[in-house]
Amino acid sequence: MKKIDPTDRRRRPFQQIADDLRSRISGGEFAPGQALPSIKTLAGEYDVAGQTVQSAMRVLKEDNLVISEPARGFYVREPGQPEGTADSVGLAELAAVKSQLRDLLERVTTIEQDNADLRALIMDLYGRTGHSYPHTTSKGATRRERTG
Repeated sequence: MKKIDPTDRRRRPFQQIADDLRSRISGGEFAPGQALPSIKTLAGEYDVAGQTVQSAMRVLKEDNLVISEPARGFYVREPGQPEGTADSVGLAELAAVKSQLRDLLERVTTIEQDNADLRALIMDLYGRTGHSYPHTTSKGATRRERTG
């Protein structure tokens, strides 16, 4: 069974699965044209819900690493397989940028949540000590004064 780190705040489980499958494809475990294991099999392998694997497959499809065939499953895309009107180099670069943007968005979201949590803790500590929160908002009133 492959391990997914549920505490990794930078990469959600579906991203971890997509990264693992990407490395398995690039490492030759799955050859071009080869069918990937079923969603159910992969869900069991990673010990996650099928929807999580579906999300990982969507990422791999967006990155043009796999194709899907309705009622048949997912296959590793062959290098000569048509991708649309853009050339494969452009699509590969686009896929890499999209992947980096997804990672950055996850990191920013995590940092913003951490900042909000810390701010709430600090405000709570000020409140418990009977002191007003010293940082002012753009309107001039402190947060403590605005909230009561």
